[in-house]
Amino acid sequence: MSEKIEELIKKHTQSEVGKKLYDLLISIEDDQEFAAFELARLKGDENKQKLIDYIGQHDITDPSDVTLLTEDIMDGIEPEFEEE
Repeated sequence: MSEKIEELIKKHTQSEVGKKLYDLLISIEDDQEFAAFELARLKGDENKQKLIDYIGQHDITDPSDVTLLTEDIMDGIEPEFEEE
């Protein structure tokens, strides 16, 4: 893992919410770069908690779905989910 990735992870996991999201992202995709990228894009613990909640409520397991959710949260859009 590169130093820059390590720095990003350290910076964005200082809060409990950041640590929780990091662990959740790694459980979805065991890829430090993926986790660092998603953490860095979400500003503030409120947005990080939104992502945690969406992932848990809708059983999100695909990294590309996580990326789309992150984009929606960043854009202030309420994500839409298909009912099964």
